[in-house]
Amino acid sequence: MALTPLPPKTHRPSLALALALMLGCLMAASMAVAGVMPNQSRIVYPQNSPFQSLLLVNANPYPVVVQLWINEGQTDAAPEHIEAPFLATPAMSKLEANQIKEIKVFNTQPQQLHDQHEQLYWLNILEVPPTPTAPSDSHLVGLSMLTQMKILYRPQALKTSSEAVLAQLAKLQFSLIRTEGTYALKVENPSAYVANIANIELETNSQQTFRVETDVDKTVLPHSQQIFNLSAPNATFSPSQRDVITFTLVNDEGQYVPLRRLLPTP
Repeated sequence: MALTPLPPKTHRPSLALALALMLGCLMAASMAVAGVMPNQSRIVYPQNSPFQSLLLVNANPYPVVVQLWINEGQTDAAPEHIEAPFLATPAMSKLEANQIKEIKVFNTQPQQLHDQHEQLYWLNILEVPPTPTAPSDSHLVGLSMLTQMKILYRPQALKTSSEAVLAQLAKLQFSLIRTEGTYALKVENPSAYVANIANIELETNSQQTFRVETDVDKTVLPHSQQIFNLSAPNATFSPSQRDVITFTLVNDEGQYVPLRRLLPTP
């Protein structure tokens, strides 16, 4: 299976053009998928940066109230009970239909962060729709929607170029293991960077393909490991020196970078 990486970005479009394209696409999509959308997939926060900013657009045809907070990924903890070394402002605001708003993320407790490896936090974007007021809409139920996006804190000691980061993350180590009678992949990240993996596939010498479940978060933190179950885990095959791992990394710009390597034999 041939995978081709997206072409690298060579320039940044003007802000006006970027906003026009983003708003146009989101207005067209709002008929099918409503929500408050950020203009980027993640925030990379350099250690010495005073703040990082991003844009939110309300693609709904109605106004919403937006609440922001930052945590370590919990979805069931109230914002007022969470302590994190980052702060998003404004913490609460109203966005009219199709309105674009800039938000900022500040590092409020730099002394709590590591200076030798990346750390992962999450920006939570909660949108609350208005309560129906017309009698004809009394049967409607407004649903709040929570979007989470990654904040990658990057110490000054780490290289920041896309090539340097990719070179380190390409050192991910894969091994096939059996756990409770089924096959799984162990992924070890020896680097100081957070590994953001979009998908992982095992192609065996016998022309079988096994995939890590698509709805599983495949983030591997620095100097740590994760075990991922494979599709068809009870299938029988004999590992060989020609088994291939195909995995796709997500870089700082949100682009997909596919890589391939032979799977080490047990």
